[in-house]
Amino acid sequence: MTPKERLLAVFEGATPDAAPWIADLTCWHAAHESGGDLPDRYRGAGVVKLYQDLRCGAHKHCLSLPCAVRYSGVEMEVATGPQGLPASQTTAWHIPLGTLTPAQVWEPASACWAYRRYPVASVADLKVLRYIPEHQEATPDDGPQREQMALWDDTGVAGTILLRSQRAGLLVTWMGVQNTVYALADAPEEVDAILSAIAEAESPFCEAAALFPVPLVCLADNITGEVVSPRLFEKRYVPFYRRRIPPIQEASKKPSSISTARFRGCCPLSPGRAWTAPNR
Repeated sequence: MTPKERLLAVFEGATPDAAPWIADLTCWHAAHESGGDLPDRYRGAGVVKLYQDLRCGAHKHCLSLPCAVRYSGVEMEVATGPQGLPASQTTAWHIPLGTLTPAQVWEPASACWAYRRYPVASVADLKVLRYIPEHQEATPDDGPQREQMALWDDTGVAGTILLRSQRAGLLVTWMGVQNTVYALADAPEEVDAILSAIAEAESPFCEAAALFPVPLVCLADNITGEVVSPRLFEKRYVPFYRRRIPPIQEASKKPSSISTARFRGCCPLSPGRAWTAPNR
């Protein structure tokens, strides 16, 4: 059996000829490719050869969004600092209600941008953030998925990756752990309004996922028990899964999930921008 056949057999409840070995080499590959010490045969589309030489299958390398996204009334400005160690990046979201300005630093070893300042750190920022999902437009686009299927063939299992569930998006992308926890205590109604807006904005992604040909649909929430307690999981995550998973299964797709013991948004250099509590 091929790596793809082995993994899909498990999802079907069948017994493969060997335990599937599905590796995630995305960070390792990106770090060495950007660092200049990756063999030429593994660069670009040659990443497939890397998995084949290691005799393992791929999943995360084969994921793609099912929609193209654009925003109305939102201007996104990215400024990259001098290329050194570390490189820095500031993204300004200009919105009629205000501006959100996260700051990030490049981590070469893991090939990712880590937050030094989260974009949302006050009740006023929450109101600005709400504008973004409310003005997001998603158009179904299966082009990237068909390219993935053709590139990886039986070496990897191409899949749809959905936007993170609402609360996971706040934790990982917009607020970080500390700011999210304080916001839930200080401004629960505003947080709930944002979660509802994000849920509405993600609907086109879920609808497109049910139509496109890839077999797996990945719910990439990066859940970790260190910050998501059983009570919070039941309250904030379970309703999302109960709403989103049945349509996926009805379309003969297999839902999968990514759980982890860390967050890409965590940065060892700085705790991030602290939450500003409202006046009481």
